[in-house]
Amino acid sequence: GKATTRTMRTTRSTVMVAGDEKEKTMVMVEEKENVIMMVGEKENQEQKGEEQKDEEQKQDEEQKQDEEKKSKHSPSNSKKKKFVFGFHPHGLYPVGAGNVPLMPSFRNCFPDASPPPVTLTASVVHFVPGICDIARWAGFREVTRQSFKKALHDNGAVLICPGGQAEMTFAHRASDAFEKTLVIYAGHKGFIRLALEAGASLVPVLALGEVKALSGGWCSGPLIEKLQRWTYKKLGAPFPFWVAGRWGVTMLPKNV
Repeated sequence: GKATTRTMRTTRSTVMVAGDEKEKTMVMVEEKENVIMMVGEKENQEQKGEEQKDEEQKQDEEQKQDEEKKSKHSPSNSKKKKFVFGFHPHGLYPVGAGNVPLMPSFRNCFPDASPPPVTLTASVVHFVPGICDIARWAGFREVTRQSFKKALHDNGAVLICPGGQAEMTFAHRASDAFEKTLVIYAGHKGFIRLALEAGASLVPVLALGEVKALSGGWCSGPLIEKLQRWTYKKLGAPFPFWVAGRWGVTMLPKNV
């Protein structure tokens, strides 16, 4: 009886030990599986991280391309070419100065001047009833130092008549009834300094036939010229002044 009990105890103990070993082996298997799972998760995370980096790089490249496109079309871009167009001659009224930026040939010659240049006109144009409305509708601005710099910064190009009203007093000399001489006034040089400060290119524009599109009518001749020059110096505007276009009474330019 005692022997049997001992053997039974030993068998129980061996069974218990065997059971513990199985449990240990199961635990080891589970730990190995956990290790495998952890390795797989790390690989997935690395792949996801690389994909995110690639997407971020693509987004950065797209943003850079968009910024470059915007900077090319942005008028305030410092790398964009800037132009100052000097329109000659002034004539009695520079009708062609407002039409030059709209011509297809002008756009073909200066594709970088986009949007079109801002036309700057004399201050008196913005005070005369009727003419001021047309000037505002056409987008003209008063020719001042501030408006010049702002228009050049915003649009990248401006168009001015450097001769101004001083050149207007010599317009009658180009007519057939007088000397047939085209006079260009070169006394105004402030726009050159502003162009150099902004890094803009100076582009001279010569409009043939501009002085013949409008005539001064009875306000023409050497004596009227002297009076106009004197009133221009004293009052800032030539007087007397008259513009005769088609039919001699309108401001519509003649066919030249």
